[in-house]
Amino acid sequence: MLEVISSEMKSNIFLYLNVFLLSAVVLCFEIVSTRISSVIFANDYAFFILSLAILGLGSGGIYSYYRMKENKRDGSRKIISSYLISFGISLCLFIILVIELSITNPVIYFFLLFLPFFLQALFTLRYLRFMLNTVSSCTLRTLQVMQ
Repeated sequence: MLEVISSEMKSNIFLYLNVFLLSAVVLCFEIVSTRISSVIFANDYAFFILSLAILGLGSGGIYSYYRMKENKRDGSRKIISSYLISFGISLCLFIILVIELSITNPVIYFFLLFLPFFLQALFTLRYLRFMLNTVSSCTLRTLQVMQ
């Protein structure tokens, strides 16, 4: 019985690591974007960046709830990987555009800041759906073994 559970957990250790690293990167990104905005803009926009982070995470959750239907379990790892790649691209795009193009327009800056938080919410919710299916199937297998 325990072998079934441990084999499922070992196979998903990569996904656990991804969630941990992604959460750490998002937290660091929020701190860095606060520092960058204090250099670029005369006003202190730390409150606005925190609000955008919450808005991005919430709107990503709402979008995921209404628009994403659960696909086959086999394709979930590919979908999660595509979210991670798009999240990385959005972070790089933000940094390149702000530094190289010297974006000083707050509207463009904050729109580019919104995208990584939105994509992080999509990844996290897709991951949680994937784990829900994994835990459910693991529980069913455990119950079948016990009988």
